[in-house]
Amino acid sequence: MPWWILILKIVFGIILAVVIGGAGLFGYIAWRARARKWSAGMFGIVALSVFIFYWFILGDIWSIIPF
Repeated sequence: MPWWILILKIVFGIILAVVIGGAGLFGYIAWRARARKWSAGMFGIVALSVFIFYWFILGDIWSIIPF
């Protein structure tokens, strides 16, 4: 693996970690404020970001599922 791909994985991993944290926090705040549509949307973004995060780090998301 070239060195620049490793650097891109680290940078995108940090960005996605911030997105996961921010969306999760905002989703929790929206849930507590009874804004269910906003919280569902934020938790959906968190789920999608976690999927993308694993895809970036592992290279293949299906490699973590044992069959």
